[in-house]
Parts: sequence; structure tokens; C-alpha cells
Amino acid sequence: MSVRKLFVLLLSFLMMIWIAVPNMEAFAVENTTTDLNLANLNLYEFKCRQENMQVVSTGSGTLKEVVTPNGSWTKSTVFMHKYEKSNSKQDYDNVLELLFTNAGEVNGKKVNVRVKVSHLQLNPTVYYGQQANFNDANAGVPFLTVDQNWGDSGIQLMDYVYPDHPNFTNDNIWSFNTKTDVTATLEYADGTPCDLKLTMQPADIDVKPGNPIAGNRRSSFYEELGVKNLDSTIDKIVYNRAVSLDEENGTGNWHWWRANANITAAGTSGQDEYNKTGFVMRSKTNSITFAYNSSVTSGGLFKFFAEVPYHNNPGTAVKKTVDKAQAPKRVGEPINYTVRYTVPRPGTDIIDDIKSLKFADTFDKKVDFKEAVVKFDGNTLVEGQDYRVTVTSDNENGQDHVEINIIKNALFARDKGGKVYKITYKTETNSRALVGGDVLTYKITYKNTIGRPDDVTITDAIPKYTKYVAGSADNGGVEHNGIITWRKTNLGNDETFTVTYKVKVDEDINGKPVDNQAKVSTNYYKFDTNKTHNPTPVMPKKPVVNKHRHTLKTGDSNGLLPYSIVFIGSALASLDLLAARKRIAR
Repeated sequence: MSVRKLFVLLLSFLMMIWIAVPNMEAFAVENTTTDLNLANLNLYEFKCRQENMQVVSTGSGTLKEVVTPNGSWTKSTVFMHKYEKSNSKQDYDNVLELLFTNAGEVNGKKVNVRVKVSHLQLNPTVYYGQQANFNDANAGVPFLTVDQNWGDSGIQLMDYVYPDHPNFTNDNIWSFNTKTDVTATLEYADGTPCDLKLTMQPADIDVKPGNPIAGNRRSSFYEELGVKNLDSTIDKIVYNRAVSLDEENGTGNWHWWRANANITAAGTSGQDEYNKTGFVMRSKTNSITFAYNSSVTSGGLFKFFAEVPYHNNPGTAVKKTVDKAQAPKRVGEPINYTVRYTVPRPGTDIIDDIKSLKFADTFDKKVDFKEAVVKFDGNTLVEGQDYRVTVTSDNENGQDHVEINIIKNALFARDKGGKVYKITYKTETNSRALVGGDVLTYKITYKNTIGRPDDVTITDAIPKYTKYVAGSADNGGVEHNGIITWRKTNLGNDETFTVTYKVKVDEDINGKPVDNQAKVSTNYYKFDTNKTHNPTPVMPKKPVVNKHRHTLKTGDSNGLLPYSIVFIGSALASLDLLAARKRIAR
């Protein structure tokens, strides 16, 4: 009997709220036990398939085979490793690195998934050398498969090959048990630092030594899942109350889970594989190193998800609106921003109960925050009793950072999932605005993350309604016919190339927006950077006595947001005079 496992990788991220904010200074893992059914998690799945898979690197003994479709079985890409014909443990480093490009989009950013097999150990079994192809010079032990035979996407860590493959005979199974060490990392495709948290949902860890397999012709070995540096890398572990797993600390800072003795030889299935022999854990960063020990014809399916509560129902996503299509001309005029947020459902949208709830917004320097009105499920909440407001002013940038901390736990309890918060931020215009004669500095940063040296060319057209400041382009930038070009050859892996230049805003700008977007090209890829948008005030046709005479234009193409509101985790650009470009990378 072959045994299939499901080890689901999840990730969480900060939207405009903080949910169960962890103490990043404390290294202790938070362990919780819940009555939530972990089988009901319904999370956003990143697509890791053969069509978006790039092989970044392989070890000297790594083999790649493509198994053609056979009946109901679809095509598979199988990675194997050659072995020494000796009855001893064999260890191999850096055997494989894969990159799944544009696997999904979170918070307006494309996300890549990088999978690196840092170590592979082949352990001889009692069936060592019994396979017909054991002495085949081209034979290898399978350790990782990518296909869609066991799910919509994901990678499989296993020592055997599905589907049936009559034309593919050089895989050697049974002879070796495989232990595969993997580092999985989430990356933004544009190269900016990734703030997503990688979470893992191992399931169906139930195989024990002596379990009958292969039609009772063979017996199994231990199936194990391990995490390296558990205390410093894992933020939280959630177990169902029915969990039945053994765990222990091993050598080399590894922590291991395996089947408890009371698990039946037949294994678990259905909800039990998530609740009795499975759990959920969330990392402190965007990367986690784990290991899976195949028990001979037992494989683990690893999928990648995000805690995005609204992916199945975009109508409940965070909505932000403003009460004016155009800001008033005078200082002190009111502008109200409204945010509607639907509380996620624990055990469905998110992995655990909400322990704390905080809303955080940063307002553009051209408005001053005055007060907030908070409503929940149609009822107006009381400041000091239900919530607390904290305002921090950024003296350097002139921005107000506002946090609304819900202090009454009943307002984010489990039964409140699916209900709506409505927060109205009341602000007033001030005298700050981009005007004619101001100087803007643009900065573009490219980071090479493709695993090999590369040549890069950056081009940026001088924005409309501005003039290039002669000689301001650094790093050899050349301006010609309104376009600045920078070139860098042989940029090493993980190295960055940063360029800047300056422009002066036209004196008669009079409400016209200053927009810009650069382009990056390499030997392998082409990208457009993020767009920057700087609105400008409209000058009145007739002179007025009031010195505050500027009209602030809207900050979006639909005329809905006169100022850029920066939400936690959002990609909206602020309207600072320094129009910083986000770095672009693969």
C-alpha cells in the first residue's frame, strides 16, 4: 500500500490590520491547542506547477526526468539522485534549487516561491539492492516530484514515482530511505524585501516502522517531519485537541514529529489527517528550513498558501473611500476617509483565533489627522472603553501615523468572524503641496537574484511637466532625447545596482500630476518598475488674499483618493518629494 501525505505550506501577511501581533524579540514558540477543525482551512493557494517552474541549479549527481502522461495520470517532472552502490548512508549537499515564478499575487505584488534542497541523505533499507535496475548506471533515487496528479499544484518529497511509467525505468525505489532538507522562501517578484510569513501545515504523519505496504510484501520505516532552529524561526504552533503525535529534539538543532504508537497501521484519513496527525505552524519570517523523512513509498505533498481572507469573495475585501473627489483649495478643509474591514473567520480564513486587533494607517503629509469614528456591526464604539487611538507624528516627513487598537476582546471573538468594522478617519488639509520649482529625486534599485551574474540596463523617461537637472544622473547615467540610460555589466548574484537623478517641476505645473515609471531589462527578463504619482495644486485664476490658495488634486486615476493612504502591507506610494523606486529582482 502506498501512502500519500499532505504537507501544506501557508503564509500570512499584514494587511491593514495586525492580527495576533507576535513579540519578535522573544524566541520562545507559542504553542496553542484549539477545538478548531484544521481541515476546514480555506486559504489562497500559490500555483507551483511545471509550467512556471525554473530549474535554477542542480547538483552534479542530480537527474531530471519527465514522465509522459499515462491514462488518467498527467505529466510529471521527477528529480532523482545517483547513488553509490554501497550499503552505507550517503549525504549530498545543494542537490536542487527551483523557482516558481509569478505563483500568485498578494497585496498587489507578484510572489515567487523558491525551493532549495540543501541536503539529501540516502539511508539503505533492508531491501537494499533488491530492485532489478539497482546496477543500472543511469539509475537514481527519486526525492522530489512536480506534477498535478495529487493536487492543483505543489511539490512532492518521496522516494518513488507516480504515475505509472512503463517507458521510464531508471528510478530505483525500496533500496534507500530518503531524508530531504528543504528551505522554502517566499519572494516578491520585484525584488523588494518580502514581509510575508511562511506557515506550514503538516498533515498525515502516521507511518510507523512495520506498517505493511506494497500489498503486504514490504514493511515501512519511520515517517518524520523536522524543523531546524524551531525556537528562533517558528512563531506559533496550533494543535487540534485530538492531536496524537510524538515529538523530540534531535541533533543539529532539529526538532522532529512522528506518529504516536496508538495510530493504527492503516493510517489516518479525512479530517483526522489534519487534526490527529497534523498541525499548523507559522514562521517568524518569509523562509523556513524543514526536512521530510520518507518511509519507503510514502510521500509528502507540500503546497503553498496565504492567509488572504477575501480571495474567494472579493466583495468582502478591505474597502477604502474618500468623501471628496478633489481636495478643497483652502487649508483646514475637512476630508473624511472611510475603511470597511470584514473580520476573518478563525479556522477558515485564518489559522487560529484572533488574539489582538489593531488598525494602522499612515496619512500623507498634506493632511492632518483629527479624530476617528469606529463602528462595528452597525454599532458606534466608545473610545477608551472599546478601543484606543495612538497618533505618532513623523517630524521628518510630516506624516501622521494612526493606530486604532481594539481593547475589548469580545469585539474580535470567534463569533464575530464575517462581521464588519467601519472606521472613518477625519482629517484636514494643510499647506504642504508639490508646487512649481520643487526638485524631485528619483531612485531605482535592481537586485540580481537569479543565481548567476547578469547584465542590466535601466531606462527612465523624464516625467512630463519637469526638466532634467543637468549632470544629476549618477553611476554613468546618460540623458538623450529625454531618456536616461544606465548600464551595468556582470552584476553578481545578490548584488544591487542603484541609480538616482533629479528633475525640477515646471513653474506653471498648475494641477498637472507628475507621474513616472522606469524600465529594467537584463539578459533574461524585462520589468517595469512601480509607478510613482505626485499630484500638484491648482492655482486660482484670480489672486486671493489667503496665502493658502492651493487645490490638492486626487491621488488616484479614479479621483477617489486625494492623498495616498499608506496601509500596513500595502504597496501605495506616498507623495514625498523623494519618489523612491522599489527594487526590481528575480
